[in-house]
Amino acid sequence: MKTFLVCLLLGAAIGGVYWNALDNDFVFDDQTIVVNNPALAKVTADPHLALSRRVLGYRPLRTLSYVVDFQLAGMEPWIFHLSNILYHWITACLVFLAALRLLKTAQDTGP
Repeated sequence: MKTFLVCLLLGAAIGGVYWNALDNDFVFDDQTIVVNNPALAKVTADPHLALSRRVLGYRPLRTLSYVVDFQLAGMEPWIFHLSNILYHWITACLVFLAALRLLKTAQDTGP
């Protein structure tokens, strides 16, 4: 239960810090990586291309997440920002869980 509460608190902290990003437009490298990314339109038109390394490039998981965002809301920046907030939260919870496990292992082995 405490672990779940910590993950909720992490979500609240991350949401509190990044929530204002939802109203922002695309910035900096978003123009290259998202707005002008030909893979988004290609995979949307032909979902079989989601398995192609040539279309998705060097970072296929990132590009697939952009494709999902594009499918959900088109080129609306808020969906891309919301996904980033969600990814930050998941990552923070996974790091917390990994730290808990490492600390428990260290305590179990002891000096």
